[in-house]
Amino acid sequence: MTYRRLCAAAALWVGAMTAPAAWADVTARQVWEQMQDFSKATGQSLSGTVTQKDKVLTVQGAAYSVEQPDMQARASIGTITLTERRDGTVEITLPAEYPMTVSAAPQDGKPFSMSAIVTLDRPVVIASGTGAVTNYDFDARQITLSIRELDLDGEPVSADIRMGLSMLEGSYALTKGLHYEATANLRAQKATIGADVAPPEQDGHVSFVAGLENMVMKSQSEFPATDGSGDLGKMLESGLITDGSLRYDGAQLQATSDIDDKPFSLEGSNSGGTLSYAMNDQNITYGGTQTGIKLAVSGADLPLAQIKASIQDTAFNIKLPTGQTDEPAAFGLLTTLRGIALDDAVWALIDPQAMLPHDPATLTFDLSGIARLFVDVFNPDALADLDGRAGELHQLTINDVELSAAGASLTGSGAFTFDNSNPSEPFPVPIGSASLRLTGSDTLLDRLTKMKVIEPFMAMTARSMLKNFAQPGEDDDTMTSEITATPDGQILLNGQRIR
Repeated sequence: MTYRRLCAAAALWVGAMTAPAAWADVTARQVWEQMQDFSKATGQSLSGTVTQKDKVLTVQGAAYSVEQPDMQARASIGTITLTERRDGTVEITLPAEYPMTVSAAPQDGKPFSMSAIVTLDRPVVIASGTGAVTNYDFDARQITLSIRELDLDGEPVSADIRMGLSMLEGSYALTKGLHYEATANLRAQKATIGADVAPPEQDGHVSFVAGLENMVMKSQSEFPATDGSGDLGKMLESGLITDGSLRYDGAQLQATSDIDDKPFSLEGSNSGGTLSYAMNDQNITYGGTQTGIKLAVSGADLPLAQIKASIQDTAFNIKLPTGQTDEPAAFGLLTTLRGIALDDAVWALIDPQAMLPHDPATLTFDLSGIARLFVDVFNPDALADLDGRAGELHQLTINDVELSAAGASLTGSGAFTFDNSNPSEPFPVPIGSASLRLTGSDTLLDRLTKMKVIEPFMAMTARSMLKNFAQPGEDDDTMTSEITATPDGQILLNGQRIR
């Protein structure tokens, strides 16, 4: 959350395309006071010594800070100049660079601290509008965050870490009413992150460089009035609503390591992807997609000089209740990897006689349901004091389950409700059914036996177990299972009671 807060504040000062002049004037003092007020509303602080001469307001010793019980961050910005222009807008001038420090001592982790330099190349920030509705249009050739010093658990870490956005432009609109409403748009030709780290007590370095091409970010949020603590749980209870999205046209990754004289490298890329999130006092949702993924791995301990693989597309999505609820709330979990393919050199190693189908594999796991939480997941004290169940499950739907590889395929779906009326039961009583279908398993066992991957008795044991849990389907080499849970607590497998 710290990094997102810093980015949001940076976006307020540094960022996007030039907009038309506003019809109404906004003064330099109004802009500065709004920047301070919005920082306070989001649990931050923006301070400095203010002087004004004519239409130029100067803030000396400007500093941005976040103070929380287990984390502190401070950016010593220096001098900010706000100049009122003839068209009724205000130009905000920022220094070319300024230092930033972050320190944290999490209850469930190791303390760390870092110092960094933020560098701004030709930033242009124009504020327009009124005191109640203000637009911040910005652009910059480059924004870079360079971590100079890093300390982990009291030990200095040799690290060179860099993050940057190049050729960026965007806008940030703030509306002040009962709540602050913020709408942000950001476009960057390239987003990069790179690091070269020497892990403590190990010989060698680990380095990586990653980047996104033509990145576009959008977000809209409603920030309630808070006590300024930055406590996410309290902000959600007070009415925080936020959602956003990110898309890009391609990504690249290069990573290398020579730890303990064992060279290792990883190269990856994709042809585009998306990320999205939404959060309110009821639930939080986070998801993403990728297409055209390519991977190449090489290392001293690998059986091949290079192992290559590709994935046609992936998707994930998580939806969870955010806190204690009086009524059951929706949840969901989706993971999909389609078109998982291995390079011919890998197949030649594991299947030299080409006895297995080399078709791309697929993995899908899609669940949804309704559950009730008894505890606020953003309150660490409540989680630590938890005695008993954290919640109760009311409905579970298996939308899709699929695992297809080497000519065999397992698919399934189902739906269950759960009776939580008996608190003495360790688990709620399920009511519903699920169907499973397995194809190609018999052929796969024959092929694995011929390849001597498994012994004949192992194949026979596997077939015997399948017959205990499944029955022949209508098609050849097909097995099906129907699992039913009845209201009186019975569990039936293909009509036979097993509980």
